[in-house]
Amino acid sequence: MLKQLSAFLSVFFLVFLSSQSQASDTPATTTNTGHGNVAPVIVIEYPPFISQQQPDFGMSFRILTEQLAVHGWQAEPVFLPPARAAQRVLEANDWLLSFYPPADHAEPVVLKAAAIKYSLFRRTQPQPFRWQNPAELGPGVLVVTRQLPGSKELNYFRDADFEVIYVNQIEQAVQMLLAGRADYMLTTEDTGWYYLQQLKADPAALQFAETLVRTYPHSVYINPRHPQAEIIKKILQ
Repeated sequence: MLKQLSAFLSVFFLVFLSSQSQASDTPATTTNTGHGNVAPVIVIEYPPFISQQQPDFGMSFRILTEQLAVHGWQAEPVFLPPARAAQRVLEANDWLLSFYPPADHAEPVVLKAAAIKYSLFRRTQPQPFRWQNPAELGPGVLVVTRQLPGSKELNYFRDADFEVIYVNQIEQAVQMLLAGRADYMLTTEDTGWYYLQQLKADPAALQFAETLVRTYPHSVYINPRHPQAEIIKKILQ
């Protein structure tokens, strides 16, 4: 079952998404400022990988910026709430790049190899946090940030008798977990520790699973229907 899940999951973002950024209505089309081409990139708040709070907009965005800059392109973040980002990449054809997982026709491009760990957090317990089948953990309440409808990674846990609760912000999910209003939270390890630190909570309060749902690299999606898609693909590959 984990193999099937891994085949389905892709980089960012999974899952577990934050909408604390303000929405932008900037059209996701390329422009030329006279100083090179500008490629808008659809993003959501997902620190430490993507964040409006960081000068370089997070480590994943920085990698994309550096690779495009070598070829005279500038990456421009278009921050959207998760629901609007999902709608944008699903219904529109004019976007070029997205860190939010889009419709099936989009093509993921690996920007840099990494082992970003994606799995469950829970309140710390003395026993090891691992499983062969998620049914060993359930029933329980799993809190996640809003994702695309019918997400298979959530079905993986629903089939194990988990109750899935959606929130709009990852920080809210961490707070629910700390307060005992949820049993598990699904996100990347780095993101969980990031928000725990932001909340000034004891790092020992939470436990990240030894069993990983997925590891993935820094990646971005290219819309093959965009007229600049082939140019960007050659640059990034």
